[in-house]
Amino acid sequence: MELIASLREQLDRLCTEPEGDPNWMLERLGSGLRERYGRVAVGFVRIGRRQAYLLGLCDAEGKLLVQIAEDFKPGPQHPTASIWTPRTEVWFPADQLPAWSDPAIEECLGETQAAFLTPWLVDRPDDWMILVLSPIAAPQGGDRGLAVTANLLATSLLRALDARRLAQANAWIDREMDEIARLQRLLQPDEDLELGGVDIAFCSHFYQYAGGDYFDIPRLTHLIPEDQRAADADFWGVMIADVAGHGPSAAVEAAMLDAISRTYAGPVADGPECVVEYINRHMFTRRPRASYVTAFLGDYRPTDRILSYANAGHLPPLIGTPEDGFQDLPVPGDIPLRIERDYRWKRAERHMEPGDVLILFTDGVTECRSPDGKELGREGFRELANAAHGDAGQIAEHLKAGISRHRAGRPPKDDQTIIVIRFL
Repeated sequence: MELIASLREQLDRLCTEPEGDPNWMLERLGSGLRERYGRVAVGFVRIGRRQAYLLGLCDAEGKLLVQIAEDFKPGPQHPTASIWTPRTEVWFPADQLPAWSDPAIEECLGETQAAFLTPWLVDRPDDWMILVLSPIAAPQGGDRGLAVTANLLATSLLRALDARRLAQANAWIDREMDEIARLQRLLQPDEDLELGGVDIAFCSHFYQYAGGDYFDIPRLTHLIPEDQRAADADFWGVMIADVAGHGPSAAVEAAMLDAISRTYAGPVADGPECVVEYINRHMFTRRPRASYVTAFLGDYRPTDRILSYANAGHLPPLIGTPEDGFQDLPVPGDIPLRIERDYRWKRAERHMEPGDVLILFTDGVTECRSPDGKELGREGFRELANAAHGDAGQIAEHLKAGISRHRAGRPPKDDQTIIVIRFL
């Protein structure tokens, strides 16, 4: 206990300002042992089946003669020796050391009178050893204090090294995830999107940085012959999709969905079911992938106020008015994308009256849970919609606030997207 207590101050000094290089650990270990045992060289040895590897060596002056590999594994840069069965935790004469294959360490070994070897007992395989080389004759017998000191120093330094590496890795991940989230936000419609004939609002919250929710509300008026356009209203489309899962992998799938949908070159008159089938075919790759995608696609013709739509396994949107309440929009019972390559989806249509409100959403909305584990559910979301009033923006804010109250302000466990479209 006295030995361990005496090491605390030394460890506090040695473990400060760690670097990501494992050789920092070897240099600090050598420095710590020299403070206690004089001019000693320090290294790591791994005893394999057929040969021994000198994985790292720092001489008595603190110079690195053999560097530890980034992954701590033996490689061609590490000197080797024939199979060696040394005695451990006992000082032994230097002439009992094996001959290593690298002449760069001969000078260090030439100054060595005695050697000490002890297993590294924590975090490393059983065949990892800490090697101490002394320029003076060794004391008789073992040295348990040196074995304990070397292990405590090496393990504490490794902890500091791992903590530094983890912090660096997390910082890199955060930067990459921020960039993924930034790129995914670029796929979303402009926040100030305006379409003639409708009032639109939307909000999207990803589960940690980025996710698998995708939506788009493109203006399609320019694709319609001029004699078929309405004077004060746009022809537009809407798409909301949800990739199974969340996080970066789902975000990549959502980006692929965006890229495929934008290559569709068929006539607008083809209808949303043709777009769904096009996307589905092109989402099949040469290698099968486990995830699937639910999606709802629609387009609106203001000349006859018809909303045409197809549904690929997505949650039915809500349709209604704040005054009369909301119901599920009847949708065909079709399958999600990337289940069957040549599946044919069905089209449905609905005449939209002034004041009608269409609310599209992903399952992260209805599956959000309260602190006691209760799901909001479709009925809970419908109740929120029935209590909403005002324009599309006010309805969206009301829904968003109600979902947050249900979660008691906690972060969502899945991506959540809501689109509110009020027909004028």
